[in-house]
Amino acid sequence: MQQLYLLYVLCLVLSHATVCKIASAQPPAGYISWSPRNMNRTKLFCPIGCNYENDPEECCLCQARECWEIDPYSCSLALRVLHVEYTDINGTSRVLQIGSTVNETIYVLKHTDGYLTTFPTNLNEYRDIVKMDLSRNRIKQIAKLSFLNVLSVLVLDENLVTYISNDTFIGLMRLRQVSLAQNLIRYIEPSSFFTSEFSIFYVNISMNKLTDIDATLSMPLNEFCNIDVSKNNLANMINPTAYSFNKSEIHGPGKIFLDHNSLNFPNCTALGVSDWTDFGEYAQYNYELKPQTQLTCDCIIFYYFDKIKLSNLRRIWTDFDTLECSSPEHLAGKQLTTLYDEGNYDIFICNITIDCPRHCHCYDQPSRSNVVVDCEGKGLTNLPEGPLPVGFWGNQRLELRMKNNSITKIGATDYIDRIVSMDLTGNAISFIEDSAATAMRNDIELNLPDNKLQALPSHFIYLDPNKINTGNNVFLCSCEIVWIENWQYKLLGNKTGYLCSHNGKVMPVSEISLNLQCKMKNEDLFAKIIPASLVSIGICLLLLIVCLHFRFEIRIILARVSSRMSQAKIHNPKVFISLDESQEEIPLWVKNDVYPCLCRWGLITCIPCRNFLPGYRQETAYKSAIRECKAYIVILSKKYNQQDVSSTLEEENSTTNWTKTEFSYIWDECFNSGQTKLLIVVNFEQLRPGHFKDRRLRALCRVGNVLDFRQREEKMLTRIKNMLNISQQYQQPLQDSLSIVSCDEISDTVSERTTLVRRNEHRKNSFIRNSVVPMRLEAESIPMFEVTRRYPNPKADCVANTFFRPS
Repeated sequence: MQQLYLLYVLCLVLSHATVCKIASAQPPAGYISWSPRNMNRTKLFCPIGCNYENDPEECCLCQARECWEIDPYSCSLALRVLHVEYTDINGTSRVLQIGSTVNETIYVLKHTDGYLTTFPTNLNEYRDIVKMDLSRNRIKQIAKLSFLNVLSVLVLDENLVTYISNDTFIGLMRLRQVSLAQNLIRYIEPSSFFTSEFSIFYVNISMNKLTDIDATLSMPLNEFCNIDVSKNNLANMINPTAYSFNKSEIHGPGKIFLDHNSLNFPNCTALGVSDWTDFGEYAQYNYELKPQTQLTCDCIIFYYFDKIKLSNLRRIWTDFDTLECSSPEHLAGKQLTTLYDEGNYDIFICNITIDCPRHCHCYDQPSRSNVVVDCEGKGLTNLPEGPLPVGFWGNQRLELRMKNNSITKIGATDYIDRIVSMDLTGNAISFIEDSAATAMRNDIELNLPDNKLQALPSHFIYLDPNKINTGNNVFLCSCEIVWIENWQYKLLGNKTGYLCSHNGKVMPVSEISLNLQCKMKNEDLFAKIIPASLVSIGICLLLLIVCLHFRFEIRIILARVSSRMSQAKIHNPKVFISLDESQEEIPLWVKNDVYPCLCRWGLITCIPCRNFLPGYRQETAYKSAIRECKAYIVILSKKYNQQDVSSTLEEENSTTNWTKTEFSYIWDECFNSGQTKLLIVVNFEQLRPGHFKDRRLRALCRVGNVLDFRQREEKMLTRIKNMLNISQQYQQPLQDSLSIVSCDEISDTVSERTTLVRRNEHRKNSFIRNSVVPMRLEAESIPMFEVTRRYPNPKADCVANTFFRPS
C-alpha cells in the first residue's frame, strides 16, 4: 500500500495526471496485464480465458482492452463525452464540454451523421481523448493528431478521405483501432500502419478504391489482429520500398481479409521473399479470401504448389480447399485442391509482351523453366530477330515453336545459345550455318522433319543424336558426312539411322565410305589435340611460374644433391666467415669458440674484421679472399644483409655495410662458379625466412644447410665440423703454446649461449689487437695499401701512388 501511495503522489506531480492514473490501475476482475511481443505497449489487459487458447498471444491481440473500456470506475477514471459545435456553414467546428472536469477525466468524442469537413479546431485543448468517432461526415483529410497521445480508437467510416500518409498516425503510440471503411482511399503510403515504433491491432480500409496493396501492409513484421482490405479493386501486391522478408523474425500472427477483390496470386519473390519455402514456414498470417474472390491462376501459383507444403498452404490461405480459379479461361471454375492433386503444373503460365515478336504468343512456363515463343503458322521466312523475352524470374531458357512457316535456313542469332528446344517442322530449311551450330547448346532439342536439308554441320557430332529429329530428310551422299556413321551409333531404342542419296539411289549413311571409297577422317583430331595442348601449355606455365618463384630453392637443392653425390672432402683448408660485427654477441662467440676450433681442425680462417684493417676494405680484396676459400660460414642476425654498400661507402668505420657484398660474392662462388664449395648457415638468433628481404637468404633458411641453436641433439661446433667433412690430412693439433678448450666440450645451446657470452665479457678486445690465438694468413690474403705522395713542381703538383703490403 505504501508503494501505491508513493506512485500516486508521483503521478500527481506530473503534468499529465490522467496518463499516470491509468498506469497505476490494477487489472480489472477477469483480466491480466499484458504487453505484445516486440512492442513497447503497456496499460493493456487481456481476458484470463486467453490463457487456455491454443495461441494465447493471438487471442490477446484481438481481445485486449484498456482499463477505461472495461470498467472506468475500477480505474478511478471519469469518462466524459465531448460535443461538437459548428462555427460556420462550411463544416468548421469546435469541441464543447458539458459538466465539470477533474484531473482524472478522460474523453470520448463522438459526432456521426454530421457535416464536418475538417477536424474540430480546438482539439489540442482536450489531449486526454481516448476514443474519437467521426463517422458519416465529409472529412477529406486526416489532421495531424500526434498531441492525442492517449488516443486508442479512431473511427472515420464513410467520409471522403482519399489518401493516407505514412506520418498520419505518427506519435499515436497507444492507437489500437483505426477504421476507414467506405471512404475514397486510392493510395496508402508504405509503413503507414506498421513501423518499428508502433503497430495498430485493427485496421479496416474495406470498401475503398485501392487497386494495389504494398508489402508493409500485406506482409507486416509486427503482430496484429485484423487487416481488412476486402471489397476494394485490388489486383496486385506490390513492393515499392524493396521490403525484405526476414526469416529470422516472426511475421505475424494476424488475419488479412482480401475477399471480394480481383486478385492475382502475389509474387513472393517480388515481395522480398528469397526462398518461397521460408514464406510457408515463417509467415504466421492467415489470408481470408472466401470463394467470392476472383483469383487469377497464372505462373505464380506454380511456386506456391512447388515450394510450399500443402499444410502450410491451408494455414496461410484459410479457404484454400474451397477457392476456385476465375481466370485464365482454361482454368476457370477449377478448385485449387484439384489442380494441386493432378500435378499438371505446365498449365500455369504468364503471358509476356515485352520483346515478344510480332504476331507471336510468348509466355513464361516455370514448371519447365522455359520461356515459350509460339510463332506457328505466322508466315516467317527467317528466325525472329532478337532480343527475345526473359522470364519473370530471370529465366533465359527459350522454347521456339516455329512449325509451318517458310524459314529457309538456321542462322546465327544473339539468342541461339539460349534455345533448349526448337520445332521447325514443315519449313523450307536447306542448310544450317556452321556458326549457328557452334553456338547451340549441347542438350538442344531440334525437330526438323519436312524440310529440305541436304547435310548437317560437322559440329553436330557434339550434340545428342537422340534429341535431333530430321524425320524424312534424305541427305546428299558425300565424304563430308561420313562422321554421321559413328555419330548415329549413339541412337537409343529402335531409331533408324540417317539416309542419303547418290545417283538416285538411297543408302544408309553407314555405306558411304564403302561405296564412295572415302578415307575416314578423324574429325575429332583437332578437337582432342587443342584441349590437350592447352592443358599442356597451362601446366608448363604453372611449372615455369613455380620454378621462377622458387628458383633459389631449386638451385640450392641441386647443388646439395651434386655435392652429396661427389662426397668430396675439403682439401683446401681455407674457410671464410661472414658475420654482422655490430652485434657484440656474435663476434665474441666467433672469436672465443668458433675460430679456435677451426684452427684446431687445421683450417685457415678468413674473418673480415680480423684480416682487413679498418678503413682499407676494398671489393677486390674481398672478392679475392672469398674466391680462394672452399667453405663459407654465414652467421645470420637481424641486421645481416640489410644495409647496402652504396648507402654507406662514405662511412669508413661502418661494420655492417659489407655483409651484403660478402654474401653476394659467397653466393656466386657457391652456385655460379661451377665449383663444388660448401656453404654453412648458422641461424644465430632463430630468425624466420620472412625476416629477410633477400630471396636468396629466404631460400637458404628454408632448404639450405642451416644450423639452428634450437636444435639440441648435437653441439653446434660438432655439427659444423661434421658438415665441413674435413680431409684427414688437415686434422692435426695446433702448436702446444695455444691454450684453447676442447671443441667437443663447448656447449652452444640457446639457454647456455647467454652464459657463454657473459663469461667472455672480460675479453671484448678487437680481433686485430690482443688476440688469444695467432692468425695464420697467406701473403696474398694480406690487403694492399696505397700511399699518395705529392712533389712540388713549377707547373703543377706531381702525384705519385705507391702500393705496398705489410709483412
